[in-house]
Amino acid sequence: MTPLLYILPPFLLLCTTTYALSLSNPSAETYRSAYDEFVFNHNPKNALALYDSLPPSPYLWQRGLAAYCAGEYLTAVEQFRFDKKINGNDGEESLWEFASSSKAAPNSGASFLSALPVSSRDSRRVVRDSVALYRDYISSKSGRDRERILVDFLSSFNGESEKDIFYADMYLGLLLDSTGSDSGSLTSHSYYSSALATSYAKASLAQFRSRSTKGDFMVSVVENIVLRQ
Repeated sequence: MTPLLYILPPFLLLCTTTYALSLSNPSAETYRSAYDEFVFNHNPKNALALYDSLPPSPYLWQRGLAAYCAGEYLTAVEQFRFDKKINGNDGEESLWEFASSSKAAPNSGASFLSALPVSSRDSRRVVRDSVALYRDYISSKSGRDRERILVDFLSSFNGESEKDIFYADMYLGLLLDSTGSDSGSLTSHSYYSSALATSYAKASLAQFRSRSTKGDFMVSVVENIVLRQ
């Protein structure tokens, strides 16, 4: 995807260009304010209001994430579906569309499997495996099988980079969170917390504490979710 003037690049790229944009551009100034509200002030509702004041764009994935964290799940679904029209290979858009749809209609996760591609073409292994995880987990009817699926998924990332472990924990937490599937020690909160405990997340959080935009926006997403659990 080629970003528009004031819109940042697609999912998972660092948000460093925000502050480099000219503040003489009203859209850039609004985008910067929305970023500040979400990342620094942990206020997704204010961030969403600011994103909503920008022209609609299939590159504005941050709006979808702010909507999810603000509990505006139908708005999030709308944004992620819009995003997928110009980048159907981005598996993360599908994961967040599924999660948002499931949150909007609790206990109906199986109804939204169509949001997930049968086989993700995303270039990132952790995203491809997360899409497969969601499909396998939702399709399984056995609690024991579901637990095995979760354990096998996490075990497959043993020895991988801290970045991949962060994303694996985050998307496992999102699955349990969005489908209301917490069970015993297998809870969304525990996996979100594990994600934030990685050295990768800690490095981003340190950047955010110093008001830097060099951290990974997705770390702030998990932080915002945990603060509202």
